[in-house]
Amino acid sequence: MKTSPAESHLSEELRRFGERWKLTPREHDVLNLIALGTTRIKDVAARLQLSPNTVNNHVNSIFAKTQTRSKSELLTRVLIDLTTELIRYRGLVSEVLQEEREAVKAVIKNLAD
Repeated sequence: MKTSPAESHLSEELRRFGERWKLTPREHDVLNLIALGTTRIKDVAARLQLSPNTVNNHVNSIFAKTQTRSKSELLTRVLIDLTTELIRYRGLVSEVLQEEREAVKAVIKNLAD
């Protein structure tokens, strides 16, 4: 099955989320499907060729690791985490740009002297 660029980007962001919360590769697979809209346990199980009980165990493990109690709470945690990372990234970019501006100003000042 071919994935769209948006799905690929989301999957990569979810991978990073999973690393931060110490999810296993299989838990990441489950989270990825849930985030893409496959929310029924039996549908996730069918897609991953696992038993519904196994998927349920993975979901409960994800809940425990992320300190959530439901799929909607889990997805809210994902959104908050991704937003926080974006804000942190923008802050770093802003700092780098400010340093670059200062460096350019210094070069221009030295050229003028």
